[in-house]
Amino acid sequence: MKLLQVNNLASMVGGTSNCALSITKCFPDMQHHIHFIGFSNDEAEKAFAGHEVTCGQIKQAHLDAADIVIFHNTGEQNFPQHLPSNLLSVFYQHSAARSLVSCAKRCDFHLSVSKFLSNKVGAGQVVYQPVESVDRIEDGRQKPRIIRYCTPNTAKWPEGVEKLYEAIASEHRDAFRFLFVGCPESLKKRLFAACGDANFLPASPGAIQFLGASDILLYEGPEETYGRTICEAQRSGCLPIVSNHGGFSEQIENGKTGFLFSSHSEVGGILDDLKEMDSFEKFMVPLRQSGDTRGSRSSFRRNFLRTIKGEHAPH
Repeated sequence: MKLLQVNNLASMVGGTSNCALSITKCFPDMQHHIHFIGFSNDEAEKAFAGHEVTCGQIKQAHLDAADIVIFHNTGEQNFPQHLPSNLLSVFYQHSAARSLVSCAKRCDFHLSVSKFLSNKVGAGQVVYQPVESVDRIEDGRQKPRIIRYCTPNTAKWPEGVEKLYEAIASEHRDAFRFLFVGCPESLKKRLFAACGDANFLPASPGAIQFLGASDILLYEGPEETYGRTICEAQRSGCLPIVSNHGGFSEQIENGKTGFLFSSHSEVGGILDDLKEMDSFEKFMVPLRQSGDTRGSRSSFRRNFLRTIKGEHAPH
């Protein structure tokens, strides 16, 4: 059985391509074809090594050769004019653009990455993305490490992001270490000054490893439809403390599998109880269970096949 996945961009530091990569790992019993509507690149070719990778406009031959196709946020301008009658088609919606719903209606199934997104667009059955995880890394650190880990998109690093770290430093000076992954160059000096000290690493396909060497994922930013980094952190034993909105909220049982906040003062109060390295032990089991329930390969495989059950679905 052959699964074709159609992606817009071949960015291996972006969520959609990494979702497609994780899906290939959920179905080792299938042949995989990954198609990028934009250009491919060396990182994508390496990530999907062993699978068929193409780019450009979707060709009818690609569709004819597949048994199942998953369209990841494919817009009207790139959506095929004709889908073969024997092809099982799935539209997997990642963003809130209502224009995508018209494409989704042309598919057999419309899936959404979160309850928040499904409610926002008024359509889409929720099947959470599969995400990867990493083992904990004990590097001898004596202070908990706080990480901000996201793509170097300026929308993910809004103006004034340093103010949260200034508030933390004023209350908890020298209690934590700080690591920023994917930070734009223009913000580094301000964040370094706000924290008093910090390390910066570029976004990269392997950057998830730094969740294993961090104790807290701290994120304040714009509303997201899901936020797969939250689930990655939970599965990797890194405690998320994040803004209480969008798709973040449904991933966290506040105080048990992470923390949600609406103000900087709330963050200060949460961190009061997390200054010691042994503060995190009580969170590990529920944290990992929560992440695995939504984001493990077995969970996605089971939920996806249950959704498309029928003669096309492998057992």
